[in-house]
Amino acid sequence: MDSFTALAGLRVLELSGDIAVAYSAKVLGEFGADVVKVEPPGGDWVRGFGPTGTAPDSAVFIYTNTGKRTVVADLHDPADPTVPALLAATDIMIGSASAQELEDRGLSPHKLAHDYGVVYVSIRPYGFSGPGAGRPGTELDVFHAGGEGLLLPGGLSYELFPDRPPVKAGRHLTDYDAGNVGAFLALALTMRRLETGVGAFADVSKQDVAISLGRVTIDRQLNQGIRANRADRGYDYGGIFPCLDGYITVRPTQDAFWASLATGIGRPDLVDDPRFATRGARETNAAALDEIIRTWCATRRARDIYDQLAPLGTPIGYYSDAPALLTLEHAAKRGDLSEVTAAGLSLVVPRPGYTFGGRALPGPAGWPPAPATTESAQVGGPPRIWSVALELPRQPSARGGRGLPARDPLTGIRVLDLTWVAAGPYTTELLSMLGAEVVKVESSAQPDLFRQMPDNDEAGLNRSARFNSVNLNKQSVGINLRVPQGRALLHRLAVGADLIVSNFRPGVLERLNLTYDDLKGANPDVVVVCISSAGRGGTDPGYAGYASIFNSMGGLGHLTGYADGPAVEVRDSVDLRTGTVAAVGALAALLARRRGGAGTAVDVSAQQAITGLVGDSVVEYQLVGRVPWRAGNGLYDLWPYGVFPCEGDDEWVAIAARDARDRDRISAVLGLDLSAAVSEDERRAAESGIATWTSARDVTEVVAALHAVDVPATKVFGGDDILHDEHVRERGLLRELDHPTLGPQIVVGAPWRIDGEVAPTAPAPALGQDTVRVVQSWTGLSAADIAELIDLGAVETDTDVAITPNAAEG
Repeated sequence: MDSFTALAGLRVLELSGDIAVAYSAKVLGEFGADVVKVEPPGGDWVRGFGPTGTAPDSAVFIYTNTGKRTVVADLHDPADPTVPALLAATDIMIGSASAQELEDRGLSPHKLAHDYGVVYVSIRPYGFSGPGAGRPGTELDVFHAGGEGLLLPGGLSYELFPDRPPVKAGRHLTDYDAGNVGAFLALALTMRRLETGVGAFADVSKQDVAISLGRVTIDRQLNQGIRANRADRGYDYGGIFPCLDGYITVRPTQDAFWASLATGIGRPDLVDDPRFATRGARETNAAALDEIIRTWCATRRARDIYDQLAPLGTPIGYYSDAPALLTLEHAAKRGDLSEVTAAGLSLVVPRPGYTFGGRALPGPAGWPPAPATTESAQVGGPPRIWSVALELPRQPSARGGRGLPARDPLTGIRVLDLTWVAAGPYTTELLSMLGAEVVKVESSAQPDLFRQMPDNDEAGLNRSARFNSVNLNKQSVGINLRVPQGRALLHRLAVGADLIVSNFRPGVLERLNLTYDDLKGANPDVVVVCISSAGRGGTDPGYAGYASIFNSMGGLGHLTGYADGPAVEVRDSVDLRTGTVAAVGALAALLARRRGGAGTAVDVSAQQAITGLVGDSVVEYQLVGRVPWRAGNGLYDLWPYGVFPCEGDDEWVAIAARDARDRDRISAVLGLDLSAAVSEDERRAAESGIATWTSARDVTEVVAALHAVDVPATKVFGGDDILHDEHVRERGLLRELDHPTLGPQIVVGAPWRIDGEVAPTAPAPALGQDTVRVVQSWTGLSAADIAELIDLGAVETDTDVAITPNAAEG
């Protein structure tokens, strides 16, 4: 079976009504699943949500529903036979119903998993369980309840507008983020179902997912008692700079990167200038350095700057808008753009950013027509789309049998982790949270950059909260790849792995002889996942990349910020979004192998992974002929839909009216007539009235008053708010553990519950702490063999090596 059709023959039932649910099902459809969307008689409300232009449906509906079929059912009528008829032949169901709504249909998570044998993934704003699960939620309030809103915008935008409110990133970002997590869990639990014949229930909270993506910053806040905000989010030097036709971002962190930048702008004399000769000197003289870059960029076009500096090795990106994303030659050559046709229209749609075995995913079909022409409407009665016979076995296999816990569906999967910093480590951390055995290969000679950022004055490679945040549950093996015996040992470990994950630049795995082609002779079942800035197989030769570059090149930064302000740098969370996408690709390949295929190479473009999270804007541009733009906290014609000041320092509330009824409820609470505000000027004046009312009140009072009338609202959360939030704690997202060198820590755990259980959480390992045990277990080498490797300097065991000066980078 070709790996890129990993889910061919699997049936996914999507209960419409939520963008995250639709996107999650779309992701599974990209891998070949047969997705049937159940819509109410009037059609999914998302069909009319946002611009439609020349199409019968909105851009976001088109983007999140390519490749699906649709049927009509009244989900509020227990007598409607459609869903029960389809459930008899369903493998995976994705929905957003509450417990009461499921009960009204005669269903429950337990019945779906055990009576129907279905993998049921629930995606809701605040989850299926917990004291706040029933409160209303939108993209706006969920994002700001996730902790990242308080950090945006930083850098240049904050310098220009320090008194403006925080903003959300993108448009439907929390929906797409949660959708990816839902797809990840659906794949993992389907693997377990192949072993046990039993379904499972995954409970995904969009808020939990948002918090999890911010874990690098949030974990430090939880344990250091700090409250990060927008003022803290500019880079020490470099960052975003305006140019003639937009903005670029540049990250000359290391000495070599700075040398390439100085040379590229025609100032090689600056390389040895004592003001800039070291990282510390550059930080001290950041204002002078930034002014040099700013002056040079101001007279040049963004793409020209990129083309001049990137080939020299400078980490740089330009801010892509929808037209740029549509015409990116590298993406087209990789197959990351696909044409879909429906309703007399032909549109180019971004893809998830994967290639499998060097081949792109097959292009999806168009999107499903409106309910009046659906299959069920044509034939009447319960749809006869699927036969009842299931492909999946109902008998347990030898690996796990019925004893394989639902919360640990990847038990027995061995993952060799060749990653560093954030994107790749989060991929493998997600896998570890589902029970995979993850072994991180490291060396004190070239340690993970996050290890080099200790969170106290005592230097050492095992004292970093950043490292801990994305390396939970893992084991560490110390190998020196500079000696042949170390490289040989790494190859032996790779031969024993089910999955290898790397986020090195193209060429590194090739030099280590660890590509799939290198390994398939000895281990034909191995899956090798490679994450890089732009991915392999296109026109980009493998330029350097950081999260800020994925954000800019991928199109998210262009859509983030104030309408009259610059594009915005979205930072750490972008790495983790890339890591989530890579984790989905890894499981798709493992599932294909489990269903009779072989191993393969999975290549992931970080830039395209981010483009997948703004794909509706690319569709919108083609429909309406206007470039989608930044809108602060706004979304389409929703109003009021924004962030307002409250009593206290940097205290804000997000208020989201979904419709006119919500607007009337807000009017009643505030004592204002918001219905009279129609024009832009009238709405600005009304927003001033809202801000006057909220700024005189404590944020908890404002949120409580709005929740009392069922209006979505939240405090804009910082790390301390997350720590003390009853709902977050009740769901088990925050985990307490004892780190061997950092001491007691509170960390963000897995952003899901499976069959009501939370995933176990263990601290990140000390460098080399598991070398002896893992090498013996995976390779069969004796204690004497390992002792010899230690004597040769090929391996190292538990160590706490001090950091060399200027080694760390941020």
